[in-house]
Amino acid sequence: VEARSPSVPYAAFFRGRIRLDAGDAAGALPHFREAQKRQPKWAGSFRNEGDALARLGRWTEAEAAYARAYPLAPKWGGLHVIWGEALAKLGKADEARAKWRTASGLYLTAPERARLTALLARRPA
Repeated sequence: VEARSPSVPYAAFFRGRIRLDAGDAAGALPHFREAQKRQPKWAGSFRNEGDALARLGRWTEAEAAYARAYPLAPKWGGLHVIWGEALAKLGKADEARAKWRTASGLYLTAPERARLTALLARRPA
């Protein structure tokens, strides 16, 4: 599929997700970056790159990856939750709370809503 459709990012993305889910965040990064090259207007690969960087404790880079995903999917509630967490880790509490307030008004899955609730309980808005 990749050879016939070079702009399709899914194979690279899923290779990255498999690595990330298996606990190999560093090994996932090249796959997410390959997916970004194949489809630079798809937020999923940027968001997942941020997740991998966050697992590695590279919060500045993670925050930058989330920022690159934002213009591509500004109403993605889960992105705002994790982006706020990265900002909080960087000591940017006001910016983090703003992201979480935005997230609270967007669609969130049950796990994302639970994560947001836990984050807000630790850091009052």
